[in-house]
Amino acid sequence: MDNLPNNELIMKKCLYCKKKFLFVRKHKKFCSRNCNSKYLKIPKLKFYKVKYKNCEHCSKKIKLNDNGKKKRFCSKGCCRKAYRKTEKCKLGNYIYNRSIKRKLCSKKYAKSEHGALKRRLRERKKRKNKEWLAKRNKDRRKWDNNYRKTLKGKLARQRYAKKWYYERGGKEIQSKYRKEYSKRPGVKKLMNARYHKRRALKINAVPKWCNLEKIKEIYKNCPKGYHVDHIIPLNNPIVCGLHVENNLQYLTARENTSKGNKLLYDR
Repeated sequence: MDNLPNNELIMKKCLYCKKKFLFVRKHKKFCSRNCNSKYLKIPKLKFYKVKYKNCEHCSKKIKLNDNGKKKRFCSKGCCRKAYRKTEKCKLGNYIYNRSIKRKLCSKKYAKSEHGALKRRLRERKKRKNKEWLAKRNKDRRKWDNNYRKTLKGKLARQRYAKKWYYERGGKEIQSKYRKEYSKRPGVKKLMNARYHKRRALKINAVPKWCNLEKIKEIYKNCPKGYHVDHIIPLNNPIVCGLHVENNLQYLTARENTSKGNKLLYDR
C-alpha cells in the first residue's frame, strides 16, 4: 500500500465506526473529524463500553448513556449528601457558622412565627425527656435495691467483687488506696484507737493459766500466706473467747478476712 501513487483512490476501514471510506492520503485513519475526536476521548473515559454503574452514595444501579459516562450519583439528593461528608463542605460550614451573617440570620429567624413555634416545641420536648428520665432512674433504683436484698443479687455481687479483686487488678488498686488513706491525719487517730482497743481486749482475754510459750510457737510456726485466727472470736455479741493455745488455728488470708468475728469453726 505504501508503494501506491498519492492520487489513486483506495477503500479503508475507519478505526472508530468501522465504516469503509475512500482515502487519497496514506496517513488518514478516520472517515470524519467527529470520529477522530471521539476516538481520542476513549482512553480518558474510565467507564468505556460500560452500560451500568453503582451510585457512590446509595449504591443504586445507574444506566449510563454516551453523554453520562462521568455520572457518579443517581440523583441530586445523593450528590448533596455525599458532598456534606467531604472536608470542603465541613470547612465551609465551620466558617459560615462563625460569621456575622449567620448570627444575624439566626436572630431574624428566632423573631419570626415559625422560629418561635419551633423553640416552644423544642422546650416541651426537653421537659418531657427530663421527666421520663427522672421516672426511669427512680424505677431503676427501686428495682436495684429490691434485687440486692435477694439471694440471687447477693451471690451476683459476691461473684463480681471476687472477679474484680483477683482478676481485674482490684487487689493492687485497693492496696494503693489503703496506703494513701492511712497517711491522712484524721485516719491515723482512728487506726490508733482501733489498735489499742484490740490490744486491751487481748490483754483481758489472757488468763493466768494459759501457756504463753506455746502461743509464741504457734505464731512463729505460722506458714506463709496464712493467718493465726481465734476459733471463738475475742469480740462477739453472743460469746467472747480467750487468747489461749486451744483457741488458735491457721487460716488462709482470704478465709480469715471473710470470717471476721463470726462463730465458724469445725471440731
